[in-house]
Amino acid sequence: MSASNTEGGEPVEAPVSQATVLKALGVAGDAVLLGGQALAWWVARLDVPMHRVAAPRAYISGDIDFLGAIEDVERFAQALRGEAILPPRRAITALVGQVRARAGARSYFGVDVIHKVIGVDAERVRRNAIEFTLAQPPGVSFKVIEPVDLLLSRLENLRWLEEKRNAVGVWQAELALLVCHAYIGDMLSRGDEKQARNAATAIGRMAAQPAAVQAAREYGLEVLAGVPVERFTHTAFREVQWPRMVAAMDHRVSPQDRAAARARRSF
Repeated sequence: MSASNTEGGEPVEAPVSQATVLKALGVAGDAVLLGGQALAWWVARLDVPMHRVAAPRAYISGDIDFLGAIEDVERFAQALRGEAILPPRRAITALVGQVRARAGARSYFGVDVIHKVIGVDAERVRRNAIEFTLAQPPGVSFKVIEPVDLLLSRLENLRWLEEKRNAVGVWQAELALLVCHAYIGDMLSRGDEKQARNAATAIGRMAAQPAAVQAAREYGLEVLAGVPVERFTHTAFREVQWPRMVAAMDHRVSPQDRAAARARRSF
């Protein structure tokens, strides 16, 4: 929900500012940036052409999500001058805690810290996370979920979370595909084709998994579009492995059915 200028009533959630995101990243420690803000980071980092997918709103994400622990909640609350809100001890939830901080006179922003990611092993996310250090502001180091894991998390959200099965949820999945395409392309540009093949193979395997199959069937998402296959020089990958991945995807959801799903979409 976006910020409101209406008087009275409860404060409403506002999109988080870039300055606030950087402040949170500055104290994130080993917590891993997830979700829409991680997507926004990769879009900016890889110069992803967002105009290639229709945007249902002006910003990618309105809050900040981290994979972390209770001490991270407390640190974020102190740095952002917010209130730390913890779930009941016996609650069955992925939420470790939330920070709610004031954004304006009648608005607030939120930081969620979770201990698991739907559909993606948390230890895998931590192991694959990529660390960055910014020149400005100096000394800010933080970890971001790796793009292939990010794509899987967007697809798993569409599979399991009713509130994500909308224009924004599908848009974020489409952006994650563009991010993966640029991410693998960047590896190839640096001459690291082996690592690029590993990432491409992971996406190929993902395309045959239930979350990707459902996304293809219901929304017409082309998961294999996350791989710039035309840029690979490895003959066995292009002529043997890749055609098998395409055939496996087509066997589960035909190209015609994927096209029909895209035509049916109302967003």
